[in-house]
Amino acid sequence: MDQRLKDLEDWIKEKLGLDQYYLKRSSISRKLNTYQQTKYIYCMEWFPVNIAEHVEDEDLNPEGTASVEVDIHTKKIESLIFVGKTSFANIRFEPHTENIIDWVEKETGINHDQYRLSKQDDNNWQLKASINNISVFPSGQIDVNLNEEGQLLLFSVFGDFPKRDSVKQEVFNLSKENIQDIAYNQLHLIEFPDFQKEKIQQVYGMEEIFIVNKNRATLSYDIGVPEGLQSRMDHLLRWDSGLDGVINRQPVFVDRQVSAEVAYANEPSPDAKPITEEEKGKCIDVVETFMRIEYADDSGQWLLDHLYRDMEMIQAVLRPVKEDKKILRKKLVIMICRETYEVLNYIDTTGFSAFDMIGKFDPKGVREIEKSEAFERIKAYFEVKPYYVYDYEEKEYLLCGMLDCDYYVHAETGEVGLLDDLHC
Repeated sequence: MDQRLKDLEDWIKEKLGLDQYYLKRSSISRKLNTYQQTKYIYCMEWFPVNIAEHVEDEDLNPEGTASVEVDIHTKKIESLIFVGKTSFANIRFEPHTENIIDWVEKETGINHDQYRLSKQDDNNWQLKASINNISVFPSGQIDVNLNEEGQLLLFSVFGDFPKRDSVKQEVFNLSKENIQDIAYNQLHLIEFPDFQKEKIQQVYGMEEIFIVNKNRATLSYDIGVPEGLQSRMDHLLRWDSGLDGVINRQPVFVDRQVSAEVAYANEPSPDAKPITEEEKGKCIDVVETFMRIEYADDSGQWLLDHLYRDMEMIQAVLRPVKEDKKILRKKLVIMICRETYEVLNYIDTTGFSAFDMIGKFDPKGVREIEKSEAFERIKAYFEVKPYYVYDYEEKEYLLCGMLDCDYYVHAETGEVGLLDDLHC
């Protein structure tokens, strides 16, 4: 046992009042924060002494277990969860907002300029990252939950809380009137499944995007992966013949434990490294070989859209050359070992059960409404909300407007309605 970890365990036990607990298991993991800096987290499972002997399944945490995650270098708690909302710890609070806020600020080091209180009810508090009361993206969130006796049941910190001086102060001057052209380009015709009537309906919907305040440039995020972290490829995949072979799919959603030596050396995570030109070339070869084995008849039908690092692998994202208008779109994600360039696993969205169901639905009807008319009907409903968005290329927060709309226009009837009311 590394003495530094032992000291951290003793400190946590005293700080959280875990006198009636013993450390059952522990591990070290690492992750990246918003700024692509590596964080090393010590994960501990503390079992209650009085019920430990009754645990039958070693892989399950009994009620009352304290799961703690703490940053090894800053000693800041990232997460504290008591299983089953039961605590035997000696840590209590007066359930008043002022007390909770003071404690959170002390534990995290943030101040009132970096957040807004977004929730406060039934001994639950939630703080969202914001600057000048403007939300930030990627978001930061802190949750606190007490029981009726004032015992702490949950404390979690997700994301980052930028300081006020980390953004450039400027006047927000975007409005619905001066971004009409961008809004029009973001309006798309989508084939939306109606699972109740088992038919395909066509609707016009607004695809959300961030618009930079100072120059009206746009920033988009692909399912949580910012453009600035993607290595654009746009490589057409072609081949003359298929290949015989087998892709041995391996479990990839596993804990990757790190040694104490690596953690205290503060080595950068492999996910923090940019993808080199050499790596791009190797990934193209790997993807083409994979496609020749698994999708031999699809030559010329797929683009290697981009690469990015995640879970200490290289992820290759493929999209069809001919993109359809369906809300559930075809996509392939191929997970590649960063050291051996072996395909470890892959995800094909067409394998989801929803695709099979939709394939049996009645075909779409006749489109009666053109895009220009749909825009006129929906333009009163879209919104432009100020956000501070982290730009991974500029490495700074930019004041932006998030273009979004909760409404749609039905392409067959011209009806305007809430997206949440569509039957899907």
